[in-house]
Amino acid sequence: MSEDEKIITPAIPQPQPQPQPQPQAIPQPQPQPQPQPQIPQPQPQPQPQPQPQPQPQPQPLQQSIENTPQLPIENTPQPVQSVESTSMPMATADTPVTGQTRMETAWGSSEGDEDYSEMA
Repeated sequence: MSEDEKIITPAIPQPQPQPQPQPQAIPQPQPQPQPQPQIPQPQPQPQPQPQPQPQPQPQPLQQSIENTPQLPIENTPQPVQSVESTSMPMATADTPVTGQTRMETAWGSSEGDEDYSEMA
């Protein structure tokens, strides 16, 4: 009886090799159908379409942009300045000591001065 029990235990690893062939067969059919429809379709379509379209578009866009933006550009800086003013008080909260210290650290003037003094 003990021999039969021993034989049954090694039979357990048999189901392990079975799941192995399953994943192998799954990836095979996937790559085959994907490259076939993707490769032929994108090659002919994107090549002819993007070439003629971008060429004529940028020319008229540039002309219209050069003429029209002159007026809106003058108006745009005004709101931009207001945005900057609002950001200034926000920065003071980060550096309540003084704005100069923040500028120095940002520019790295303190470190740069040391390097220049050594170079000179």
